[in-house]
Amino acid sequence: MLRIGPSRQRGTKPQVEPEGGDNAAGLIRQA
Repeated sequence: MLRIGPSRQRGTKPQVEPEGGDNAAGLIRQA
């Protein structure tokens, strides 16, 4: 669900990294 799409709209780091943990947390925070 949380991929480059949502991250791009939020202007956060791209969810290209294999971890995705930090990025996902960031998205949820801004969301």
